[in-house]
Amino acid sequence: MSNPTSQQIKSITPPSIEEREVQTLEAIADSQYLTEGWPMLGTPHDARSIIQLLMRHSLAIRDPESPRVKQFVNRYYEVSTWNIQTVNFIRLHYELQQFFGRLDELFFFGLLTRSVARPSSGRKNLLELGIFDTVSAEGCYGLCSNQRSTSASAKPTTGSGSTTASSPKLESKEPPKSEAERQIGTLEAVADGLFGPSRHRGRYDTPYDGRTMALLSINHCLAVQDPSSSRVTRFAEQYAEVKTWYLETIDFEVLKDELWQLFARLDELFFFGLLSRKVDSPMGRRPVLIVEIIDDYDKKCHYAGRYLPKEGKIRLWLRDYRHPENRRSFRVILGTLLHELTHAYLGLADKKHENHGKWVADCKSHGEYFWALLQYLAETIMKFTDSPSWREEMDVIDAERSIRCLLVRIQPASALASFQDIAVGASGTDLEF
Repeated sequence: MSNPTSQQIKSITPPSIEEREVQTLEAIADSQYLTEGWPMLGTPHDARSIIQLLMRHSLAIRDPESPRVKQFVNRYYEVSTWNIQTVNFIRLHYELQQFFGRLDELFFFGLLTRSVARPSSGRKNLLELGIFDTVSAEGCYGLCSNQRSTSASAKPTTGSGSTTASSPKLESKEPPKSEAERQIGTLEAVADGLFGPSRHRGRYDTPYDGRTMALLSINHCLAVQDPSSSRVTRFAEQYAEVKTWYLETIDFEVLKDELWQLFARLDELFFFGLLSRKVDSPMGRRPVLIVEIIDDYDKKCHYAGRYLPKEGKIRLWLRDYRHPENRRSFRVILGTLLHELTHAYLGLADKKHENHGKWVADCKSHGEYFWALLQYLAETIMKFTDSPSWREEMDVIDAERSIRCLLVRIQPASALASFQDIAVGASGTDLEF
């Protein structure tokens, strides 16, 4: 009988004690809102055990140098400089929701944002965070719902000793959502179901076709809403620093971390954080998009980058097959990353829409609104960086667009909608959705 290979040994290695403890907590979370009671559990889950689990094995403890820890620290320092009184509530709401997700990931094993079944409302996060720009009726600084509550954002209830006749109850109401906010919510719902058992796209309240998605980013992304944001400044500073590097001498792990940070910044500035959003998949929680960076050249098709929608990832090859001894320039790598992220964002679009081919899917997923959005993104980065080398990348984008139009015998690039025509109507104001 032959000896098992190292791969076979790895596949049958039992989970560690802490892994089994996390699995126990996941089983409890999955049963939190069910009426049948909790399942039989193989490891202790008393308060002492789970506190020790957090203190010894959370991501923040196991990998304090993780890019996710660095992103949290950078975000903290950035937001701590804000004057909260002058910040738009919608933006502050978004930031706090982001902090909630990052804290859960760093310290609580993603349990609080885990998608679980609820009898009356389908699948939702274990804990929902409600944020109100008003005063609590009880005068409390914060409220926590009970264990079987349907949401952590439930309205506060009056205590048994209160007298509603003498003191009218104040209600905390969320402000009505704008059309753009509802469209972002629709895209979040689409992303949440992207890797479900049947990859089913349900019925949504707002459209999410390629044109709508391009317009949403062009008119409502963070880079447009707040171009003076410190996050824009940090992106420009990172760009200015990395473009001066001689990439041949940079350690691959360092370069990979920088590109991952650029991915997170681009997603935040232009794509509403959708691409780095954590969602359920058959293999567990994962980002909507995984960025795979390879310090080699594409030996099959000689691509600089490629979007793989079925796998939910993009691949970047840092080297050119014509000169494999050298890495590509930073300009080319960033331009490729931006190109593939545009594919991934529009990959969430409604494929059943009658104009999906013309707007997104034609020319091997290089439809007219792909180019309109990509050109807008490139122009905006040019405004932020004022970089002559990035101007060269914009020329490359224009040339590639013209060549693809010529090769597939569709309308010339001049006849396609430019991003200026799309973003601004005849009156000079944002087009309505």
